[in-house]
Amino acid sequence: MPLLWLIWFVAMAVTVIIARPVILRSIAQSGVPEAIESQTEKQVATGYRAVQAAFVTLRGDIQLFPITQKRMGGDVYHDTLEALLAGPDQAAIAEGAVTYIASGTNLIGCSLSNRVLFINLSKTFLASTEIQRAFTQVETTALAVGGVKTIVLLVEGEPFSLEP
Repeated sequence: MPLLWLIWFVAMAVTVIIARPVILRSIAQSGVPEAIESQTEKQVATGYRAVQAAFVTLRGDIQLFPITQKRMGGDVYHDTLEALLAGPDQAAIAEGAVTYIASGTNLIGCSLSNRVLFINLSKTFLASTEIQRAFTQVETTALAVGGVKTIVLLVEGEPFSLEP
């Protein structure tokens, strides 16, 4: 009987060793680790959420800045985009952060489906002085949130494209 246990144990160990790379690759491709990470964000004061928003530095680079955002929506995607649209906070401004997103741009809505974040902004977004940089701020901010692979930007429900 002990010999059967040993054979069974060795067979299971070999199976796990052989299957491990396939299992790990499948888990990574599923997007589950990113989704879990986005849901287990660092705890801040009740009613607030720690997010990162992309602003332009004095050197002209896009950089993520930590922002403590009041919880406004039901999820981290909504709150992160609201923090971006609110512009840089005092700490980010002290580091030279600016935004190219037109003041008064509102988030109409956002939803995640198959790792694609659909973002619907108000028409004011089109008044952004450098629309390419404004778009890059939205895209960089969204992609920094766990579970997002790409974005689709809408303006008042219509698809937005940088190309004419």
